[in-house]
Amino acid sequence: MADDDIDNLDFLPQELMGGGMMGGPGGMMGGMMGGMGLAALADPRIKDGTASRWVCVYPVYFDQDKSWEEGRRVPKAAAVKDPAAVYIHRAVEMLGLEAAVEPARRHPRDAFTFGRIRVQLRTSDGRALNSTCTTKKQLLLRIASLLPAVVVALDADGPHHAETAATSRS
Repeated sequence: MADDDIDNLDFLPQELMGGGMMGGPGGMMGGMMGGMGLAALADPRIKDGTASRWVCVYPVYFDQDKSWEEGRRVPKAAAVKDPAAVYIHRAVEMLGLEAAVEPARRHPRDAFTFGRIRVQLRTSDGRALNSTCTTKKQLLLRIASLLPAVVVALDADGPHHAETAATSRS
């Protein structure tokens, strides 16, 4: 196969989750990313059902290049260029909320961007965990306000974050 015959769809989604072409985290993508594939962010609370009632947040909600109809859920002025699940996950952590990443999930209107973050806004008895984020809309606006600083901080922390973010988009 010629180099120009290869596109991102030839390697999705297994390689993005750390499986690599050779299998396992030492495969092609896993080796390039130092084992920091999206699977490294996966959370066991997804499988055991703990996070099933948590709020879903997708990267497309914060993408300034998307329209409201395409899935953006924050004002364009608050949106960022090419948001990724790793950045959103860190912003949620900064808010002091529990978050679980589902690396293989995609928004129905943005099938080429991987990652869904589940966020616990309330306890099982209905109490808000963070008084500044009691609704999903408030949560999205708070995440959007933190994203620019999170992107700069994580990218400065090391190139593996930027590489992981880049592989979550096609």
